Amino acid sequence: MIDDIMSSIFESGIRGRYSFETFVLNLLKEHIAKQDKPFSTNEKNQKLGDGYAEFGFDRFTGPTIVDIKGKASKLTLISAAFGLSARLERACADIENLSNYIIVFGSRVSLEQRKLFDIQLAAKKVSVNKNVNVILWGLDDLDKLATKHKKKTKEIVDNIFSLRLEDAINKSTTDWISERDDLLLKLKSLYKDGQFSLFLGAGVSSSANMPNWEDLLNSLYVKYINNEFSDEGLIDESKISILADWLSSVNDTSTLMVARYLRKALLNGSSEDALFTDQITESLYSNIGDKANDGSPLLTSIVAMCLPKRRGAKVKSIVTYNFDDLLERQLEKSKIDYKCIFSEGVINSPDELPVYHVHGFLPKEKDSFDSIDRSTLVFSEEGYHYIYTNAYHWTNLVQLNSLRDSSCLMIGLSMTDPNLRRLLDISARSTETIKHYAFLRRLTANRILDKNHEEGRVVIEEEVISGLLKRHHTLSEELMKDLGVKVVWYEDHKDLPGILDSIVD
Repeated sequence: MIDDIMSSIFESGIRGRYSFETFVLNLLKEHIAKQDKPFSTNEKNQKLGDGYAEFGFDRFTGPTIVDIKGKASKLTLISAAFGLSARLERACADIENLSNYIIVFGSRVSLEQRKLFDIQLAAKKVSVNKNVNVILWGLDDLDKLATKHKKKTKEIVDNIFSLRLEDAINKSTTDWISERDDLLLKLKSLYKDGQFSLFLGAGVSSSANMPNWEDLLNSLYVKYINNEFSDEGLIDESKISILADWLSSVNDTSTLMVARYLRKALLNGSSEDALFTDQITESLYSNIGDKANDGSPLLTSIVAMCLPKRRGAKVKSIVTYNFDDLLERQLEKSKIDYKCIFSEGVINSPDELPVYHVHGFLPKEKDSFDSIDRSTLVFSEEGYHYIYTNAYHWTNLVQLNSLRDSSCLMIGLSMTDPNLRRLLDISARSTETIKHYAFLRRLTANRILDKNHEEGRVVIEEEVISGLLKRHHTLSEELMKDLGVKVVWYEDHKDLPGILDSIVD
């Protein structure tokens, strides 16, 4: 029975790992409840294991911790043995008379693997409290429970994600700042190890007063109207922005579709893509002028992460989805050697920090860069479809390599880009651990209440909004976990530079 279950829920990678954990915990919850004994998954002992049976169950008498792993392999067995001493020490300090520590694997555990585990315990000189029984469980042990509770087992399998979400909501606390502090300590450790890459989105450039996507499109609408009607004297200049807003509203569909519309409209039959890129570049830098060199506190903090330390560089690469050259200007100011890569075949030297512009590159002074016309601009649907459908396009390979070889920190990204999510999904299939992190802005009840007041809407009770937001944030975290990404929350954009600085300090 367990083989059929595993084939249906245990996909490769992280998603399967979490589904397996949900399955085991809910099956144990049912099994132990039938014995009129408690089983919890959201107490303080969660950090020591995944489940806790205060009075044990079956033949396991006394306090029992359940720790769920992925599939049994030489690596996972060695890892489990390596960390066991410290976990047991903490567990025995927190739980009086701890009796059993059950390690559950998502595959069968052979006699040879059990021997390997014991050998590793001895090799690592793990001091296991003699009063604590360490037990390895595999699929054969779970099969006995699944067979005993067939009806409940089917119910669990049929509702695996909703149960996972319910468990996560029950576990989630209001002290998200403390949870973030734990994540920042982990990020600090990863940063020191030097296996670190940055993924940068529009939020980074907009922090330096560059136009966001919507403002950029509106600016192109204005150019389109100017091109079409201003020379004919048919329209007053003061009304151009009104017409641009109107056109924006009637084309309120996918932003990529709007970009495609504008591209065709601005080219007006011409096949010269250079004309369109020049117009985008002009709109991109129109509001900042010479202030492009000033950057922003967020850009300053990002550049500080890239400064080589005594033991070498800590950031291996930067993948940016922005067209502008603000980052490059800041890297130059800080005298950091870098290589701007915006087309296939460009290679950085070992001493240069590679900066990959995977959606194209539109520097303010394009004459400063060779072969800038070879950059693939992913602005409208055409460019996006070309990248999306070409699995071996250099930009896809660059992103996949970074996701595979580094711990990636994502800043200024909404994490809604379908191609990025697709690449994250591919990357997540090859590992059962989360190693990527994304900074996302947390919604607050006050922001929603204030917006309702401004728009004259009926105000919903704060406690109702808070309950909904708790579910929203937890669901967002669980969906990102499926992609191999841990969410690092913050509430105000101005807090982000300080948070990044804490990783470097």
